[in-house]
Amino acid sequence: MCACARVRRARVPQIIVRTPSGRLQIITNLLGSHNASNVLAAVATGVALKAPLQSIVAGVEAVEVPGRCVRAWCHGGGGFVKLC
Repeated sequence: MCACARVRRARVPQIIVRTPSGRLQIITNLLGSHNASNVLAAVATGVALKAPLQSIVAGVEAVEVPGRCVRAWCHGGGGFVKLC
């Protein structure tokens, strides 16, 4: 399987994945390049198992890992910061 991915750095992290079955836009609260790799692994597994693309997106977007890397508003600093 060949897939291309682009991670957008925005207030809401997005991962765009092109697969042989179509293009996916995944919005996630998981931060960091290691989590982008984890998302790609999950997408690759779903595509290999012939899961519907909408189910793959819904499953990945539903993942939450409380207490790990989170975004927090930095008062006085004017933006979001990553806390790990």
